[in-house]
Amino acid sequence: MKKLLLIALVAFVAVACSETEEESQGRVDISSVQPIDTVYICTGSGSKRFHANDGCAGIVGCTKVIKPVTRADAEKRKRTFCHICFRDSIE
Repeated sequence: MKKLLLIALVAFVAVACSETEEESQGRVDISSVQPIDTVYICTGSGSKRFHANDGCAGIVGCTKVIKPVTRADAEKRKRTFCHICFRDSIE
């Protein structure tokens, strides 16, 4: 009985102290990013997204230059937000 209680307690603490997947990935709510805020784009011709940071898994494979720009500038370039580092507030 004591062993079962100890296992249950350890499991509870592990769940209570663990980060959610979004927290561990550092995802940002897209609605909190203003047009003047800095985002990152890959300057490659096939790039279609903008990113919250230059370490996002969606941009680390960039073979051209990773450039900081404003969200407004990224959207003028027809870029949409990355679904890895941003979360849609509609979810």
